[in-house]
Amino acid sequence: VFLLVSHQGGGGTERHVRELAAALRLEGIRPVLVRPSGTGSLLWEERDEVWHVSWSQDTPPERQPVDNLLRLLSPVHAHIHHVMGLPGDLLDWLSESGVSYDWTIHDYFAICPRAHLNRANGSYCGEPEADGCNRCLGRLGDYNGSPVPESITTWRDRFARYLWNARRVFA
Repeated sequence: VFLLVSHQGGGGTERHVRELAAALRLEGIRPVLVRPSGTGSLLWEERDEVWHVSWSQDTPPERQPVDNLLRLLSPVHAHIHHVMGLPGDLLDWLSESGVSYDWTIHDYFAICPRAHLNRANGSYCGEPEADGCNRCLGRLGDYNGSPVPESITTWRDRFARYLWNARRVFA
């Protein structure tokens, strides 16, 4: 079992996850997708060649249910594509369970909760100093407009640690 961790957003990230899942299946490896369900839980699912769900499980976004499913699945590795909408501790839980991971960076989410470095009007923000980022996030919130409960420095430090702990990082 190989975990593919992503968001629910579709687009290029979804296309890449599908391509990687197909390549893994050709190698005899079971890709299991992990993403937010849209209802606050984690959705774990296996899909077939035409992307129909063949197996699915929801778990609360809490340590014990995640650990239980990790023990059941025994993944050998994970590939992180996105963590938007996922519990902030998920990568720590994977690491503490002995699951190594690679990371493909699809956008700027690791340095900005808005993901695309954009202002409210869609224009490039210019990547201001930390105070400017905090003011922007205070006004606009994250990618979905939700409040960001931490400073941009704390955000970036956390993602720096996650990326540093990855076996490989792709962009």
